[in-house]
Order: sequence, then C-alpha cells, then structure tokens
Amino acid sequence: MAHHIEERQYFPDGCSPDDPDASSFMVSVVHRGRGKWAVLKRGQRYVQLSSTGKWLVAPARMNELTHCRHDFTVACALAETAVETLEVHGRTWAQWSAQQNGHATATNPEVELAEAAPDLG
Repeated sequence: MAHHIEERQYFPDGCSPDDPDASSFMVSVVHRGRGKWAVLKRGQRYVQLSSTGKWLVAPARMNELTHCRHDFTVACALAETAVETLEVHGRTWAQWSAQQNGHATATNPEVELAEAAPDLG
C-alpha cells in the first residue's frame, strides 16, 4: 500500500489562516511525485522555491527543476524559513500587518504623494 504524506500550508507568525490577506502570504509544500516535494509561493504551482532560497518562476529547464524538488523534511524546513521573509508588494506579513494596524507609515511613494497632494474638492 502506498503511503502519502499530506500537503501542508504555512502562514507567517501572527497570521491567521482566516485572515482575508492570509492567502497572499501563504507558502505550501506539495507532492510532486517520486518522493519529491515542492515549496510553492501562495499556492501558485509555477512559482517554486529552489534549494538556494530563490523563488523561480516556471522552472522549466531540468537543471532548475531539480533544485526545486526536495525531500519532505527539507521542503518543510525551507517553507518555514521562506514564509517569514515572503514579500508581497515589497512587504513581509509583519510589515503588512503593522501598516494595517496603523503602526507603520506607507512605504509606497505613490501613496505618500497622494496623501501630500492638496485637496482640490
């Protein structure tokens, strides 16, 4: 009988899976066959974490693809590290959460410019 370990999802510290923005900061470990696993960014099957710690978009070449296939324990360790440093629009979950809770200023220069613009209304 074949044994299959279930796939896993990782969320940053302090991020609840029920949070509306949680899926943007999620990292998952999924089975890719022959006992190998991949670490996916936000569940997107075409963005995979290599053993060097770099996210590769659609690693089609065999030499890239082999660096994105890991044993289960290695994939889980990579995911645990990557989820805390994953950036969406230049911010980690900790930065995003702090900004949403009013503890940080906007880092997007376009937002800062819009806030500084005079009210013409």
